[in-house]
Amino acid sequence: MLIRRLSLASVVMGCGLLIGCMSGEKQLEYGGDADLQYYKDVATTIDYPPSDQETPESVTGAAEPRRLR
Repeated sequence: MLIRRLSLASVVMGCGLLIGCMSGEKQLEYGGDADLQYYKDVATTIDYPPSDQETPESVTGAAEPRRLR
């Protein structure tokens, strides 16, 4: 009798959780501002290093890196 009540209660609670999670609005908002275009623009831009700087001599005179062969 106790096992039957516990299993019935668990089924009812499981159904309640499923119904509760499936209902409601699905729109995701961060801090009340749904427009995230600024972040999308920043995340998709490429930052190039300044090309007017000369390459240091320590870099140009460096030896080729070692290889496995």
